[in-house]
Amino acid sequence: MPRRSRFVLAVALVLGAATAVAAHEVAPRVRALDECASRVVTSARRQSATVRDLERRLGLTDVVAYVRCFWPNGGEPDAYLSWVSATPETRYVLLSVAQPLPPWRRTEMLGHEMQHALEVAEASWVRSDEDLERLYGDIGRRTRASRACFETAAAQAVEWAVRRDLAQTPTGSGPAVEAVAGLRQDNTAAPAGRVVSPVRSRKGAR
Repeated sequence: MPRRSRFVLAVALVLGAATAVAAHEVAPRVRALDECASRVVTSARRQSATVRDLERRLGLTDVVAYVRCFWPNGGEPDAYLSWVSATPETRYVLLSVAQPLPPWRRTEMLGHEMQHALEVAEASWVRSDEDLERLYGDIGRRTRASRACFETAAAQAVEWAVRRDLAQTPTGSGPAVEAVAGLRQDNTAAPAGRVVSPVRSRKGAR
C-alpha cells in the first residue's frame, strides 16, 4: 500500500477509535491501535518508570496519543509523531513506531515519541499541522531539509532515560539485554546532534 494511503488509513483508525472511546468512561491517554502497538505499550508501562511518568503527565492534559506499529518504506525514521485532529475538548496525535525494531528499541522509541506528545500538550494553541510545524520550528531543530521533520533535545534525553530504565530491569538474555545492560556502566547523555525520530506533520509525511 502506498505510504500516503497507509497514513490516511492510520488516521481513519484513530478517528474511529476516538469515537468509540467517547461513548465510554475515561480511557488511558496512550492508546494502542494494533496488536504490536499493544505489546509495545504494555511492555513499556511495565519496564520503564520514565514511560509511566510521561503517561501520568499526559493524563493531566487534553492530548490523546494513539500508537501504531508500521513497516518502514525507504528512508522513514524509526518512529515519529503526526498530527491527527482536534475537538473543543481533546487533541489527537498519532505515534508511529517501526515494527521491525527489536522490542527494547521499540520501548525506547515509544518513550521518545511520548515526550513529543507532551510537548504538544504543553502548547495549548497547537490545533493543526501548521501549528505543529510552527511549534517545532520554535522548540526543535529541523532534521531533513526536504520534509517537515524536527527533533528536540528533551525527546532524546527521554529516550536515554528509558534505556537506563530497561538496563535496570532486563528480562531474558541475548544481544538486546546486553545492549541495555551495558548502560549500567554508561551514564553519558545522548550525543549532541544525534537524530533519532523526528516529529513529522502530515504535510511532511507525503
